[in-house]
Amino acid sequence: MITIQDKQFEDFISSVEITEMVSSLASKISEDYKGQIPLIIPVLNGSFMFAAELIKQLTIECEVEFAGVKSYKGIERGKSSTGWLTIDNYSILNGRDVIVVEDIVDSGITMNKIVSNLLVHSKTVKVVTLLYKLNKSVFLPDYFGRELDDEFVVGYGMDYNGFGRNLTDIYKLK
Repeated sequence: MITIQDKQFEDFISSVEITEMVSSLASKISEDYKGQIPLIIPVLNGSFMFAAELIKQLTIECEVEFAGVKSYKGIERGKSSTGWLTIDNYSILNGRDVIVVEDIVDSGITMNKIVSNLLVHSKTVKVVTLLYKLNKSVFLPDYFGRELDDEFVVGYGMDYNGFGRNLTDIYKLK
């Protein structure tokens, strides 16, 4: 059990389990993209730990371009997802096979919009996420490590008010 600010979190997914999930995902992606050079786009901030481990384990050549995302506008937080990606150089997408790396797909609204935006410039867009809220999401990722219910989780890049990203295990709200 850990405490982050005013909330208590309990053990949920160990670093050993995370390593196994990442290895399995890297293996599948490497097989699917054999002979190709996809552009990997990790969505910051939450995916940074997952993306780093995933990319290290890929056995294919790839390029990496980090992107930020604006999920919500002003006071409408939680109501109106924009899915607007911030990429330094959109021309790098032209005609490319793109793999978006995300930490968790929750409602899927933002991811639907991200994929739609990227498809304007790209040949194909696939999504890999470590965690996927199956019963809550309107989006089905192409690759995911584990389904989960509607738990609130922290660790391995995911945060609570900016804290907990550095944890090597994943914890859920108690």
